[in-house]
Order: sequence, then C-alpha cells, then structure tokens
Amino acid sequence: MAGADLDRVGFLSLDTESLGDEVNIVTDIDAIRDAIRDFKAGFVVLDPVVEYLPSSTDSHNDMGVRQALRPIRTLGTEEDVAVFGLVHLNKGETLDVAQRLAGSAAFETRTIQCSS
Repeated sequence: MAGADLDRVGFLSLDTESLGDEVNIVTDIDAIRDAIRDFKAGFVVLDPVVEYLPSSTDSHNDMGVRQALRPIRTLGTEEDVAVFGLVHLNKGETLDVAQRLAGSAAFETRTIQCSS
C-alpha cells in the first residue's frame, strides 16, 4: 500500500445473499454510513465508482448517473467526509480529459464544500 499506515485504512465489504460482497451506494447507503462512523472516516474512495452503482444504472446517461450518485453525495455532506470516485479514461487520443471519461458527463469533476 505504498507506505500507508494501514491502521488508518478501512475496507468495506458487505455480505448479502443477493449481492455477495458487492457494495451498492444506493441500497447499502445505511451500511456505508455506519462504516464511516465506525472508522471515523474523513475520506471515502470508490474505485472505480461505476462498480458501486446499481446494475440498472446506464453509466452513459447523465440523469441516471446523477440519480445513482445522489445518495453518496448527500451522505458525504451529512457526515462531513470527502467522497472520491475514480473513473477510468477511454482509449481516445485527445488530451482533453473531459472527453476521455468513460461513461456519462455526469462523472466530470465536481467539488462539494464541506464544513471545517
């Protein structure tokens, strides 16, 4: 882990009959909230973020992506934690990163101000 203090790193895994150990940021939002509180987390990473969206989400549809991300965005604000979702780039040759985001433009960089 590149020298990380693993005492300060936690990994969330849920075991449900329907999903196995897959975490879904919509249906598992209460478990994610509990984990944030248990770990006293200040930073949450979803890598890659599309893996944690409901399977019914069309990752190329802006409205669908925004609706699917709303619970985790709200949770980050309510719990005062930074939520960082990684997206992968497509194989396009342009240097414009926004054009190389795999999926919806809703994955573009967004900043949410949290209280200090």
